[in-house]
Amino acid sequence: MNTAFSEILLGVKRSIGLLSQKEKRRLFAATFLMLITGILANGPAVILGRLVDQLVGGNVIQFDAVIPFILLLSVVILV
Repeated sequence: MNTAFSEILLGVKRSIGLLSQKEKRRLFAATFLMLITGILANGPAVILGRLVDQLVGGNVIQFDAVIPFILLLSVVILV
């Protein structure tokens, strides 16, 4: 399996080597946008999971602890 992975990386390296400078910049920009989009798409689920963990862990629900999660969640959703 390690051999197959190294062959894939070699193929990617060769493919990138065939691209012009303009195409490399576009590929980098597209990869960066996909990374940011993936983080923002999964962010709300992670934030809600941490909020639930914090609320379940305590005996009393403290609304002061909930406010940062709600603010962060709203910012991620709006972005």
